[in-house]
Amino acid sequence: RPVPQRESKGKEEGMKAVLRNYNQAVRKVRLVANLVRGKRADEALLMLAHTPRKASKAVAKLIKSALANAGASIEEAAAFRIQTIAVDKGIVLRRYMPRARGMASPIRREHSHISLSLAPVTGPHETNRRVQQAGKEKQEDSVRESASEPTKQVAQDKK
Repeated sequence: RPVPQRESKGKEEGMKAVLRNYNQAVRKVRLVANLVRGKRADEALLMLAHTPRKASKAVAKLIKSALANAGASIEEAAAFRIQTIAVDKGIVLRRYMPRARGMASPIRREHSHISLSLAPVTGPHETNRRVQQAGKEKQEDSVRESASEPTKQVAQDKK
């Protein structure tokens, strides 16, 4: 039977990254994934650097991988946001621990699949807003200073 050909989506296709069989339970990884969902990539990396969970290192590495797949460097991370991040159930290794009176109790080693996709930020960046606000404040300060200079000259003329 012939295999159907996938349509290439150009740059969109390269903005994804997948981590398969990560050795941690789904419920623990989802706690970290929920922190960064919808955030800009640079904000997410900063948050993950200060998150004291094992999965934060793996998710940060996955975001860096998706940035590299998009052809961007870490410095250009502000231009991308995390569009989707999904944590799905992976394989479950079953082990048994010997117990008293010849019994055995099961040990389930759960794994996760993490998939992530980035999207370009459409509106003005948060950092650009801060820069614009700082620029407006400087303009207002210069207007205030220029408005107060004539009064100083008048005061000096009177002396």
